[in-house]
Amino acid sequence: MKYSRTLFFVILFLFFSIYAYAQNTKPIADASVNRNVVAGQYTILFGSGRDDNGDNITYKWQLIEGPGGSLSELSRDDIPNPTFIPDIIGDYKFSLRTNDGEEFSVPSYVIITAHNADPDNTKPISYAGPDRSVNVREKANLAGSGSDADGN
Repeated sequence: MKYSRTLFFVILFLFFSIYAYAQNTKPIADASVNRNVVAGQYTILFGSGRDDNGDNITYKWQLIEGPGGSLSELSRDDIPNPTFIPDIIGDYKFSLRTNDGEEFSVPSYVIITAHNADPDNTKPISYAGPDRSVNVREKANLAGSGSDADGN
């Protein structure tokens, strides 16, 4: 009787361990929002992901579509925020998937539209304020400013 009771609890423990392990949920990928950029300038993709089970996730970006003749490629495809330079005007469609070690997420897509810079537009000027030193956990108020010669 003593062994059968122990065996029963071991089997019960294994059953619930396997059941809990089998309850993995797919991770979630977010490739962020579609946006416009200037052709020929470094562009950052703002990806993120999460796993409701708390598993560590990895990232997998892929350029799905681009303008004909484009030679653009990602700086890396395995980080949340890779960069690329859109070399031709047009739409660049990327997919992002995350993986939790067991399965991939559903893909998330973003379209980056590259266009020519406006030749009549002057770049705005920004000033982040003076350099400052603060103590750890000390509240710091930041004050920046900017101007735009075109009034945009």
